Amino acid sequence: MPKLILVLFFSLCLFKPAFCGVVFKQCNQGLKDTDISALAVSPGNPNLAYIGSKKAIYRTQDGAKTWETVLSLKGIDKRANFLAFNQEDANIIYAATGNGLLKIKTFSSNTWEKLFSGIGEKEKNCTCVLAESERIFLGTRGGLFISSDSGRNWRKAGGELGNSIIVSIAASKKQLFVATLDVVFISSDKGEKFSKVFNLGLREGAAESSEDQVSLEPEENLEAESTGINFLFIDREDNLYLAAGRRILASFDSGVSFQAVSSSGLHGARIGNIASLEGNLYASTQKGLFVLAKDAQVWQNYYAGLLGIDTRFIGFDSLKRLWVITDEGVFRSLEEYAWSQTGPDKASDCLVRFKDEPVISEVQKAAIKYAEVIDPQKIENLRKGARLKALVPSFDLDYNKTVNYDSGSDKYFIGPREWSVGLSWDLGDLIWSDQQRLIDSQVRLMVQYMNWNISTIVI
Repeated sequence: MPKLILVLFFSLCLFKPAFCGVVFKQCNQGLKDTDISALAVSPGNPNLAYIGSKKAIYRTQDGAKTWETVLSLKGIDKRANFLAFNQEDANIIYAATGNGLLKIKTFSSNTWEKLFSGIGEKEKNCTCVLAESERIFLGTRGGLFISSDSGRNWRKAGGELGNSIIVSIAASKKQLFVATLDVVFISSDKGEKFSKVFNLGLREGAAESSEDQVSLEPEENLEAESTGINFLFIDREDNLYLAAGRRILASFDSGVSFQAVSSSGLHGARIGNIASLEGNLYASTQKGLFVLAKDAQVWQNYYAGLLGIDTRFIGFDSLKRLWVITDEGVFRSLEEYAWSQTGPDKASDCLVRFKDEPVISEVQKAAIKYAEVIDPQKIENLRKGARLKALVPSFDLDYNKTVNYDSGSDKYFIGPREWSVGLSWDLGDLIWSDQQRLIDSQVRLMVQYMNWNISTIVI
């Protein structure tokens, strides 16, 4: 049976189309907390990245080997909701937080400046940001704000975009897309004018009124945030994808029409954000990382090396390495994500992927140690000790005293006081003892465990 299972394992490895071999490594060294909510990887420097939590913003300059704190966030609702590099200046990073928009002032000194505060709690709570040179588009829970001078002055977008929760902003080569919980807007003039291109229909009558400027009510917001739009993504071919609850929709004509992407294999998981590479589509969800290979119809769950179920954010660097944020912190793939559909792998290629894995004997030793089963050397030492025990005497020390009563004088007399020392040997232990029987039972247990362990490893 184990041989049959081993052959089956290699068959699965050889013919599984796109997901064999990529392994993730946890990269939390230097982090003070792992409740990460935002990630931004430099488009030009694959080793430079920022992550944000409710306590701090961290930076790595060595590909996530180590992290340093570049900004401490204190107070209630000051979490870093979104991080983004300036698309034309990779030395500038923006942080959309629960207390306004921050920008790194000087890279070397880790100095930050606040560009936007807003009026009221809704405007102060920034949700997303997109920066192109001096033009900045900022999404808040109180509407869309636009700056044309690097954040010195701001204007609020008109109409529905001015009083809705902005959830995501994305830009293609020629157009800008902004999403609320239920509507996607497009601008072809760098944010001067917007028009609707998609309506999820969360509000009754919204589809009939293109000029509707009524925001969702608070109780409607709670439902909309779990089923509504939460992320926009544009790939290298300018295809637009939007994540809405448990669905992904795609537009291949700049928002003129949308079509549903297959959700088979996602197990009803709510989509976080989306990324793509070489025709493959990737999605972070509350149930893990999922991959939809090019031309495939079923999503595959990928978890090699990933800890945690709640996958919050993903992104590729320029070396095609995938960065993943989960509820257990930061993970990064160990090799480039060249997941293609070129056919089955060679057996030698599949074996190479296991070159760093321990051999069966090493796994056996580790499992025996973990299970606290006695190893052969320890058993031999116990047998020697059991035989030598026959030469070690048993030592007894006793103390006795006698109490006498004299009826004539009606007195008690104590004595005599006696001490005794006794030594004894059981020379039969040189041949056999009860300890030997206990040792033999340990030997049987070890052999049984090793045989079971071998079968389990092969399976």
